Amino acid sequence: MRRPGLVVVSPLPPAWSGIADYTARLIPHLTEHWEVSVVVADNDPEPIAVSDEVRVFKLEAWQWAQRLVRAERMLVCLGNSQHHLHVPELCRAHGGVVLVHDVRMTAFHCLRAAASSDPHQLSRVVEDRHGPELAREIRALEVRAPISESFAEVRRRLEDANALLLGAAMPGAHAVCVHSRLAARLARLELHDSGIPVSVVPFGCPAPWTAPREPIAARISSFGMVEPEKQPTLLLEALAVVRETVPEATLRFVGPLGGGMEKLLERLASSLGVIEAVSWTDRVDDADYRDELAKTAVSVQLRAVVNGEASAAVADCLAAGIPTIVTAIGAHAELPPRATIQVPAGTSAHELADHLRAVLLDRDRQQSLSRCALEHAGRSSFSAAAAALTEELSAAPPIRY
Repeated sequence: MRRPGLVVVSPLPPAWSGIADYTARLIPHLTEHWEVSVVVADNDPEPIAVSDEVRVFKLEAWQWAQRLVRAERMLVCLGNSQHHLHVPELCRAHGGVVLVHDVRMTAFHCLRAAASSDPHQLSRVVEDRHGPELAREIRALEVRAPISESFAEVRRRLEDANALLLGAAMPGAHAVCVHSRLAARLARLELHDSGIPVSVVPFGCPAPWTAPREPIAARISSFGMVEPEKQPTLLLEALAVVRETVPEATLRFVGPLGGGMEKLLERLASSLGVIEAVSWTDRVDDADYRDELAKTAVSVQLRAVVNGEASAAVADCLAAGIPTIVTAIGAHAELPPRATIQVPAGTSAHELADHLRAVLLDRDRQQSLSRCALEHAGRSSFSAAAAALTEELSAAPPIRY
């Protein structure tokens, strides 16, 4: 029996995008329910093959071939990067179910504006949603300098005004799926006058590890982009406190460093007297990433702010059975309490150090956290995520042609 057709609009590896990696893991499970085609942006790198069953099109090629492909539904994966700038036109033309990875879409709209020949594109989007007062502020910034030059300032002003701008990123969409109850509340507030339904679906975790890990004693790791929002300086300060009683403790940052972060971390680690205990990797391939997970005794995944997103790095740590400390905000606060250690936003370095010492020095607690993490990963599998998305897609209207 023929499976119904599904077009998935998303970047794929080797694009440097967490959403690309997530979609590549999700697609093999979607093929259990659908005949899948994938559409990537024209300027994305040539994608790797995710399955022999899946056809991959650049956007322009799919626009010519769409009536031959003839899918019944469309799943649009949306995030805050240049890989998604074509999404508004696609949703306006075809509808679709949008899997929203970030509810706050301010970076997306700044990137769209920077790529546009219209110098006032962004202020028009802002005025439509937030009225003339905020739009005048943004227009003044547009007049002073191109968005490409004032990106950080404009984005910060929009976020200070609590602008989400989600609806403007997906006009005409049939439905929205998110990965947490918090994200759903934010999306419903943003979309309340559009009539677009919002549902929560599981965030897929990799298959739980069955092979034993061999962590380096007292190795503390943090996975993902190293940037201020992940509070790496707080983690460094906590390490200095931990080493007063656990002198063998080390800290490893696994992931690319944002602009200026390497010098900042070097200066702070040196001033704290822990420079020899801190290291970082920059971006790593899959094999090295798995090796870093295997060597980790405790993972710390902090967030100062949330945009409605869930964390693939946290999912990877839980699937590896790593005792993991997270900030109790956003999707992290909705994780099972026995599967993670949740610290409040605004926690101090000494408070974080107390949690780290408690785990590093308590073998029974490590084993309990590991067992519960693996159980959560088993329940929140990519197969479960694909099944939940299939229900939402089946209930939504067909793709428009």
